Amino acid sequence: MAQKAGKHYTPPMSYVQEAHVPVTRMQAAGRRSIVLSARAALALLLLLAFLHGALYALFLPPWGLIDEAQHLHYIQYIAEQQALPVAGELYLSDEIVDSLFATRRWQTFHWAPPAAHDPQLMGLEGHSYEAYQPPLFYLLMTPLYWAFPQDMLVKVYGLRLMVVLLSLIPVWAIYRTARLLLPQFPRFSQLPFWAGLLLVAIPERAIATSRINNDVLLEVLAAIFVMLLTHAAVAGLTSRRAFLLGLLLGLAVWVKIPAGLLGIPLLLLLWLHRHERGWMSKAGWILVAAAPLGGALALRNLWLYGDLTGFSAFDQLHRLAPVDPSLGGFVRVLISLPNHLWLVWWKGSEVGGNGLLTAFYLLMALVVAGAWGTLLLHFRRTPHDARRAVALLYALTVLIYAFAVVGSYYEGMVPVIQGRFLLPALLPFVLLLVWGLWLTGRGEAILLGVVVLLWGMGLFSLFGNLVPYFYYWSDVVQGTMPAASSTLWQEVLWTYQRALLDKPSFLAPLLLLLPLCYVAALIFTFIVTLRAMTPLRHQQAGEDHLLVHP
Repeated sequence: MAQKAGKHYTPPMSYVQEAHVPVTRMQAAGRRSIVLSARAALALLLLLAFLHGALYALFLPPWGLIDEAQHLHYIQYIAEQQALPVAGELYLSDEIVDSLFATRRWQTFHWAPPAAHDPQLMGLEGHSYEAYQPPLFYLLMTPLYWAFPQDMLVKVYGLRLMVVLLSLIPVWAIYRTARLLLPQFPRFSQLPFWAGLLLVAIPERAIATSRINNDVLLEVLAAIFVMLLTHAAVAGLTSRRAFLLGLLLGLAVWVKIPAGLLGIPLLLLLWLHRHERGWMSKAGWILVAAAPLGGALALRNLWLYGDLTGFSAFDQLHRLAPVDPSLGGFVRVLISLPNHLWLVWWKGSEVGGNGLLTAFYLLMALVVAGAWGTLLLHFRRTPHDARRAVALLYALTVLIYAFAVVGSYYEGMVPVIQGRFLLPALLPFVLLLVWGLWLTGRGEAILLGVVVLLWGMGLFSLFGNLVPYFYYWSDVVQGTMPAASSTLWQEVLWTYQRALLDKPSFLAPLLLLLPLCYVAALIFTFIVTLRAMTPLRHQQAGEDHLLVHP
């Protein structure tokens, strides 16, 4: 229909069509100045994300809290034995144990070191207990392990940087998903960039995705899964998308068993499309892709460990963590869950706190509540918005993983609630947050404040807490350096020199160059962001500045 009531009429476009319409078709006429193209904006995000992750990867000591020795031994075992390890009686290799002692790992973390180099006398820490995990991440890392020199520390830091590179994929995925979900209207033109920027700024994500662990690959596959889930919810569930969703689900389970929880929002997607033609065949394509992979892993675990997940092998090696069953304990766990999504204030293996951190947690709680509340009101006013289903899928994904993390804590599986366990749900969480904040009416100003706050707290945590704790206070505690005996500059130099002792020599210039590159990229990012936030004065001069242009 070309006309209606004597006026030109154009049928409404789908959100996918809108996402590919050039911004210039929706802008006011006049001379336009583009700050950054979409590709340049994404490239800037990826550069900033790499530098941010590299800060944590290179400055933090080797053999960190998230079982790096056990994760690396899994890779080493595959590389040297050409076989998959089996948890139970397998211990760390002599090379890793020697490196643990040579780098003074226990002294760095303010712990008493083991009495001997024998891993069989080191308790749980001497076991290669991550061997029960599915092998996909470790198989992916094995060629890189072969490529790096034989020195174990070189392998540690080389693999850390490879993990940081892997963590860039979710940044790309959230940018693409936001462009699909929130089309390039002038009102929404900046949201893909804001979504990526906020994801990169989260301190707990940066620290979790900068060390050797399989959580990183799980986040990658979950991010691509959510991107495809969004595409299916917005543009329709085709047989090809159904097969790819099932394949991603099956592959993610081979990274980490909790990936199976992604199947719940996938079931909801199927339910929402139940009235469409060919619904059953699409469900069949999901099963064809996911069931063989999941079934093969379950059979492998049953054969090796006698249970579907393989967790019993680890459970036999460690004592369950004590749990406070009281109502007050439950409230503290619920509070720590969203708090530790942003930042865990580590003190060795303990979680610390301070007044600044409490204020930060409270402010972020208000931000999340405001964003989710605004989004809920928006969909109550516009019940026919097609993106309502997407928001429901996102919220379900976040809540499922939140309940799973709380449940694992009460089962004694983890001693502390950690934000890294929420990585599979981080992309939908950030998208809901950015979406809701934008709808408040002062979205850009609030988002800028949130990003600046996250970046400030992250840098304060890294350089004001973690690095001094490991490389300054460790010596104060051990009596090799008296407290408050020198100027601040001398203490900084001492900390830098101590930080080099447990790292390969080639990192010395990088530890000086990296912060400078990071600060330069950060300043440039915020200059571009501020220019994009002030379009009115340019529009008055006949110009229209945009941050992105597809």
